[in-house]
Formats: sequence, structure tokens, C-alpha cells
Amino acid sequence: MKKLLIALLVLIAAYLVGAVVLAVANGQAEGKVLNADKQILTDGDMEASDTSAWTAVNTTPTKEAGGVEDGKRILKLTRDASGAYVYQSVLTIGKTYKLDVWARGDGANNYPMAYIGVAGAVGTTSTEWQHLTVIGVAEFGSVKFYAAGPSGYSEFDNAYVTEYIGKQTNAESQMLADGDMEESDTSSWLFSQSILTKESGAAVDGARILRITNDGATPYAYQPNITSGTDYKTYRATGWARGDGTANPVITLCNQMLLSGTVSTDWQRFDAVVHCKTLGTRRLWIYTVGGSPGNYAEFDDIFVTEYTAPTTQNYVALFTDGDMEAADTSAWSELGSASVTKESAIRDDGLLALRVTSSGSGSPGTHQDVFVVGQRYRMTGWTRTDSSRTVQIGDRSLAGGCASLPSTGTSWTHFDCTFTAGHVGARLGFASTGASQWAEFDDVLATAL
Repeated sequence: MKKLLIALLVLIAAYLVGAVVLAVANGQAEGKVLNADKQILTDGDMEASDTSAWTAVNTTPTKEAGGVEDGKRILKLTRDASGAYVYQSVLTIGKTYKLDVWARGDGANNYPMAYIGVAGAVGTTSTEWQHLTVIGVAEFGSVKFYAAGPSGYSEFDNAYVTEYIGKQTNAESQMLADGDMEESDTSSWLFSQSILTKESGAAVDGARILRITNDGATPYAYQPNITSGTDYKTYRATGWARGDGTANPVITLCNQMLLSGTVSTDWQRFDAVVHCKTLGTRRLWIYTVGGSPGNYAEFDDIFVTEYTAPTTQNYVALFTDGDMEAADTSAWSELGSASVTKESAIRDDGLLALRVTSSGSGSPGTHQDVFVVGQRYRMTGWTRTDSSRTVQIGDRSLAGGCASLPSTGTSWTHFDCTFTAGHVGARLGFASTGASQWAEFDDVLATAL
């Protein structure tokens, strides 16, 4: 009887334990199992003692002591040649992924970059840890981390890649033909005063690049009227270009500057947002500038889409008096040879606009210190000038922003661009050639992305 009682108690206990285990398992099953919780990278935390998980190109990867928050090791990429990076081929082409990583530069010449397909995030040369986030469709199968710059190193830690099942805000279609430059010929590109050829190579992935060789005064190639309609639309363009050591690459869309590159043979990335209306100017132009016949610039992985980022109302506006309706200019500090005033200027709504007036040459402007270095930002708004002036919008160092907006005149011109801040100061200004010249700004919004 005693043995029977003990056996019965054991059975009851086993049943209760099983019930508890079953309840936990059922609880997990009832919740939504997110693929985004699954780490795809090997050694993403960089805690392995060696670098065997990473394939290296033009770099010498090492593990160094340190960590962003925890852990003992970080991944250091020392540049050996142009296009220095490591990668893991872990992505399924066509799927969308999210990448989070901490990175930093060497404080001098090198800065980190992280990529999923053609979508990427670019850090600064600062030795402070910077959080980089990328959401993108895998056009290629690899996650890549770059040590970018003419020399030096970048460091990475706590890299986390997951399949992304949230809203795909950048799932728009590519508008260019042969934007990846992988077609065997150049038939998708119209050109003038130039020799177009496909060359072996890649900025990120692939087998071919497009070379524009100088054969006249202004060598260029283009794709005309890549969109239709007469309403204002916003476009995002990303890609890569490089010079030959003498000539430099230039890229425009809707007559707005996307990249005014250097003559360096290192690949230079651009990521810009433009806003335009007139059908006839919705063209992507790529130029080789400088040098003589025989000099060239090269281009790869140019991607143009209609831009449908979340509305700016969903973000926190960083500027004080961004609508310029305050009676005074106390929210705005002067930069360079500038005076800042409020002027009566009814554009669509409101009564006032902010005017920056030059007292000489240089780059007069105004600023508010609202940025975090290394953070990605979007700036939108309206501007006009007294004549044909080049407006400068972005950060105070002029290292990040709308690059060089096209020269604008007395008509209000809309701007919309994204960039990584290289300075805490957000800048509104223009390139001046003399006293009394001015630029005006209205309804300017800066938000963190």
C-alpha cells in the first residue's frame, strides 16, 4: 500500500511538472514569433578570439581588447587598399533585413560604413562609438563592414542582423535601367562628348562598372525623363563614383547636385533626396569633370526611387523657430560674415522668413546646435536668394547636408535631404561673393532618422 501511494505521488508530480512545461511552451507559441529576433551573423558580438567568421578584402582584420557596453573584444579593420571591407554571405537575395552595429573611426582619416545591398549607413572619423542602423533589401547576399578613407582603420562591435518584418518604407522600384552597371554594354545610357565603356570591377558587389572617358569639353551620360507627371515628387538617389586621380565625378538629378566628388580613385558614396516638378528636368546626369581627353570617372550601383519615408510629423522637430514666425532672431546664431534678420515674406502660410545677409565673401550663415555627430538627419524646407546663389544646408562643418544645392533665385525652392551629421551645429547659409547678398529660409524642419 505504501509503495502504491509513493508511485501515485510520483505520477501526480510528473503530471504537474509536465503541465507546467506544457503551459510555458504553449505561452511561447501563442505569442508572435518574430524572425527579427534571430541573429543571422556569426561572431556578431565580436567575442570570438579570431576573425575566421569574416572574409576580408583589402583589409587586415584583427580582434582588439575593448567593447561598447560589454564583452572583451572588438573587430578592427585596417585599410590595406581602396575598398577595404569584411563580409559574411548570410542574406537571401530579395528579402529585407535590419542591421544594427556600433562603430567608430580612427580620429583622423578613416570612417566606418555598414551595408545591406545598396542600403548603407556611414559614420564619421570620430573615435566615439556611433550607432549605425540600416534597413534594406538584399540585392546581394552579403553584409559588409567598411574601413573607408585614404588610410587608417575603423572598429566595429555588437553587430546584429535580422530579417526585417516591419513596414518596408524603401520597397520602391528602381527607376534606372542598368543602374547596377551589370549589363554587358552601355545601351541604356545616352551620352555626349564622351566614350562610355563597361569595365571590370565593383564598388560593392557585381562584375562591372561604367566609365565615362573625356572626349570633349563636358563629357556626360544620362537617362532622360525617368519619371512622368507634373506634380512635385521626392526622390532618393544612392550610389558610388570615383575619379582617376585627375578628373572627378559629378552626379545630378532634377538639376540638383547629388555628388560633387573628388579626383580620388577611392570609391565615394552619395545618398541624397531631391524634390522636383518639371518633367523635362527629371533626368539623372553623370559627368566626368576636369582633366583632358583620356581622363575618366567611374560609376556603380546607382539606385533611384520615389521617396516615401515616414512623414516628418512623426518625428520630433529639432529647431526652435523653424517656421520662422518668431518676431526676433534670438533662436538663431550668426556664422561667418553674416547678419540675420526676419523679413516679411508670405510664401504659403505665416508672415515671416529668416534672411541671412552677407557682409563680405565666404559662407555666411546661421545655426542652431541641435545635432549629434554621427546621427542621421533629414532637413526639409524652402529657400530663395537675391540672385543666383548656391545655398548651403546641413551641418555647420559643411561636411554633411544637401551637398551643394543648385543655384537658386528669387523664387521659393523646396529642399529635402538626408545626411549624417559631422558637427553639432545645423547650418542654413549660402556661398557669397560680396556684401549685401542674401538668402532667405522658411518652414525649415530638422528631424533625426
